[in-house]
Amino acid sequence: MDAETKKKLELLKEKAKIKEKNIALEKNVLLKECLDALGTYRICEEDNEIKKVESLVSKAKIYSHDDKISLDEDKEYYILWDEATLPVVISKGNNILSCYEDVMAVSFETYLVSLLTEEVTGIKH
Repeated sequence: MDAETKKKLELLKEKAKIKEKNIALEKNVLLKECLDALGTYRICEEDNEIKKVESLVSKAKIYSHDDKISLDEDKEYYILWDEATLPVVISKGNNILSCYEDVMAVSFETYLVSLLTEEVTGIKH
């Protein structure tokens, strides 16, 4: 197989992976409800940013689902769940607090990370 054909094949594989991931995400009802409830959010797609956030999660202070957490309403937080197939979502504290139960319902463990302060809050069910 020549280099050009190999490159085309790799691109097709990558597109298929992305399409498969998007289909799986669309079938995740809890994630869809969470994103709808958040209203304003964005999906983090930068690998370096995701790796940094994931490395901070290892230092998380873990809270119970029932504990009252505090977030700065105007600060952006990265939302990570313990399921690797889920995207990293970025939203403001006030959006997260307004639909806290929907954010927590997506998975058993949820992590809220502020890159500005490197503060990590982990919440377990």
